[in-house]
Formats: sequence, structure tokens, C-alpha cells
Amino acid sequence: MFPGAMLPEFNVTPSRRSLSSTLIPEPSPTVSECWAATCTAPIVRTGSLRKRCATRTPSPRRSRLIPNCWSKTRLEPLITSEWAVAVFRQARQAGLLTAYVSNGNGTPQVLEYIHPWIDLYKVDLKSFDDHHYRQLGGRLQPILDTIRSLHQMGVWLEIVTLLIPGFNDSDDELRNLTTFLAGVSPDIPWHVTAFHQDYKMTSPADTRPQDLLRAAAIGRDSGLRYIYAGNLPGRVQDLEDTHCHRCGEMLIQRFGYLIEKYKLTPQGDCPACHAPVPGRWSKKFDGQIAAAPFLPRRQSQLVKILSQP
Repeated sequence: MFPGAMLPEFNVTPSRRSLSSTLIPEPSPTVSECWAATCTAPIVRTGSLRKRCATRTPSPRRSRLIPNCWSKTRLEPLITSEWAVAVFRQARQAGLLTAYVSNGNGTPQVLEYIHPWIDLYKVDLKSFDDHHYRQLGGRLQPILDTIRSLHQMGVWLEIVTLLIPGFNDSDDELRNLTTFLAGVSPDIPWHVTAFHQDYKMTSPADTRPQDLLRAAAIGRDSGLRYIYAGNLPGRVQDLEDTHCHRCGEMLIQRFGYLIEKYKLTPQGDCPACHAPVPGRWSKKFDGQIAAAPFLPRRQSQLVKILSQP
């Protein structure tokens, strides 16, 4: 799937077209900018950016621009689940997959409410230390309960952890985190991503490639089969790729979010040993329009592609 808010699911058929959205009261332009920053379609020719994002629907003549996944992200989607379900009902009628990218701080009631309308769910598991979660204003246990519940419901689940030096990168914490995930299911993909300094946040130090490699090794020792290292493309060995858990065959080769090779069978199996690969796969990979988000106010090849009649 194309990255929604730069947190893509990797064990889902890579998509040419994905929409990412959030709900912010007008007159803030942020909703439009968030939409445009993560979508690859549809961009129409007339009206303001807000009108283009909020009010126009692509026609069948522009079917090549219609997304095949709608992701609710950016701001915490659980707090606007009524709106998300209203959108997802329409998305399902259009044949789209639906997804949340979320902090996972959900109640059993909200998970039951969204369950009939959601296909994919990515949880940002920020730490495995309750003290750290309380520093951030939350608690660890509700997130762990959400992860268990989503897996039991049959929603395709992936986990992301931003590895921050001195905060959540100790061997013991990573071992406890990955042991928990493997106990829920060894097939849950775990994305461990690199922190970097930005703007006024000048500490701690940036996460190094060797930190991600160490975390991935701990995850493998804990029994996880699908581990991905992110935010440092080309610097984390083969941890951007999807491999068969049985024979080790490279199945999807990536550089960042760019798909360089795709070898899964139409059934979602390994072509070498025919082992099924857990995930949500389509019968074929249609290619990509872009391997990075569309950024408004910047001329790009993506704009040229989508501006063609």
C-alpha cells in the first residue's frame, strides 16, 4: 500500500493509488494539506486546494486515478470513528480497502464499532514501558489490549515502533516488546523506524542504521517473521524487503517505498517453495504512480502525471 502519513503496510499488495485523510474543522487548511501530502489521486483541475480535496469526485473517465485504499490517519483516527465509518461505508461501496493508522488507544466498544468497516490497521507501539507511556500522557495496557483484539477480530494488523535513543531502545525493552508481538502472532509485521532530529528538537541523537539492525535481530530472536527497518533507505541491508519465512526467498524488493521487484504469486504464495505469505494480497501488482508522498506547492513529476487529460 502507498504510504499513508508515511506509515505504510508492507504485507499488503503495494498500491498504485491510496488516499489518506483526517477530519479537522474548517476553516483550517490542514485537512486539505494532509490529504494532498499523502494521496496519489485524484487531483482535479479547478477550484481551490480545499475544494479539490473535499468536494470533487473522480469520474469513471479518470478511473486510473481512483484509489484502491482509503486510510484514516494523520490525527488520531479513533477520536473521529463515527466520521470514519461514514466515509468507509462509501469506500466499501466503491470497492476500496479501508485502513487506520493509529496509536491503538482504543476501547472494546470502538473496536467493535469500526470492525465491520475496516480491513487494515497499523498500530504505533511507542514503547513497552508503562512509565514511558505515562510520560506521553497515556498507558501501555490499552494499546496491548487493542493489538490482541484486532488480531482476534481478523483485521490485518501491522505494528510500527519509532526507535528513539535513550527512550525505548534498550535490549530488554525491545525483547519484551517483540516477545509480546510474537506471542500474539509471529506473522504480525513489525516496522522499526529511525528517529531524526528536526526543527527545535535537537536531541536525542539520530537513530543509526546499526540500532535498527540490532532491534531487528532481537525481534527475530523473539520469533517475529516479518521485520522491516524504515526511514534509512539503502542503509539497513535487506530489512526493507519482504522474504519468505520458510525458504528465505526475496519476494518484494524495496528501496524506501519504491517497489523494485515483486515476485509473489497471484495466490500470495512464495514462488520458490509455495508457502503462503500472510498478508492481504491482490492477484497482481499494477505498479506504482509514486514512491513518495505528493507535496503541495512543489512541482513534481506526480503532478504532471495526474494532470494529463
